[in-house]
Amino acid sequence: MTSLNSTSNSNALIVGCGSKFGQTLSITLENRGFTVYGISSNTKSDTVLNVDWQKCFIPDFEKFLRNLPNLELVIFNQNSPSLTEQYWKLNSAHILDVWKQSKKWHQSYYVNCILPTHIIQSLADTDKINEGAKIVWMLSKKMLSNYKTNLDYLGQKYQNYKIMQQFAKTNPHTFVGICPGALNSDIYHSTATSMIDLLMQPDLSQHSGQFFAFDNIYNNFYTVSDKQ
Repeated sequence: MTSLNSTSNSNALIVGCGSKFGQTLSITLENRGFTVYGISSNTKSDTVLNVDWQKCFIPDFEKFLRNLPNLELVIFNQNSPSLTEQYWKLNSAHILDVWKQSKKWHQSYYVNCILPTHIIQSLADTDKINEGAKIVWMLSKKMLSNYKTNLDYLGQKYQNYKIMQQFAKTNPHTFVGICPGALNSDIYHSTATSMIDLLMQPDLSQHSGQFFAFDNIYNNFYTVSDKQ
């Protein structure tokens, strides 16, 4: 394993790197010469910080973040679910269970929405990201539709969309959102390859603040607006 103080020319950080699509993104980047650092709930190594998403907070991340090398790419791929549909139907669950879900909702909002801003601020404070760095949020096109389920998930995705745009307005780094489309193990590799191809485009900085979604028919990414 590469040590945390690696001097590799290309370094990436993936938050939510330990399984499924996040793991595939890690492998894809490593195959392109990146040293990949990560944060995960089910993996631990010299380059991966293991955390409990249900309990984590600022002190759990700071030492790891401040020991990272300079990063060319940061991807926020974490997802912390919290609410069930039962939460919205009054008197359908014992009030203690409602309280438990409320607490989970509070923590998931920190993990999904606040944590990325904390990470970016800490990386900037320690000069780990320069103006050429690319910072990516995994989003969902459903957040712009009339979906009536998974309100916490879609609401937090939309919050991240607006957070991404706000960072893009006020900073020279490249901030983008990505919707990889419907995913399963059969297409992890091809979608990850297309996504990294997009992120490695030399003119991506001209599209800072934009949201890209994957087209499963044409196997490419296209830009999405609030009006779609």
